[in-house]
Formats: sequence, C-alpha cells, structure tokens
Amino acid sequence: MFHVSNKFKPPKKTDAKSWEIVRYLIESGYSFYSAYDNQGLHISYPTTIEDAEEFVNKQKEIEIERYRKTNTRK
Repeated sequence: MFHVSNKFKPPKKTDAKSWEIVRYLIESGYSFYSAYDNQGLHISYPTTIEDAEEFVNKQKEIEIERYRKTNTRK
C-alpha cells in the first residue's frame, strides 16, 4: 500500500497507460503532492511514460540543487 496526497486523482480502471505512469511515479518516490521547478513555479505531472522518466530525473536534479543551497557552509 502507498500513501498519496489527497490531490491525487486516480485514472479510470481501464486506462492502463495512465496507471503505468502512476506506478512508475510512485515507485520513484512521488506522492502526488504539488510539484515545482527550480524557479518555484508549479508544474503538472507527466502524461506519458517518456515524460514521466524526464520528470523524475529533473525532480532529482532540483532536489539535489535545493539540498546544496540549504546545506552549504558559509
């Protein structure tokens, strides 16, 4: 069982493509909370598996950059 945000809107049971994307995102650690780019702008969750792969990689980069900004010694 996975816990997701109350913002999560499940696709129709018959929409296998969307469920594949949901599974990929959840397995990659996303809980369907609001997502933001590195400028703080809201971004939408992906609609294709290719976009999902790019989304996960980009979000990892953003998280690393945020971590570095908040944990650098002055």
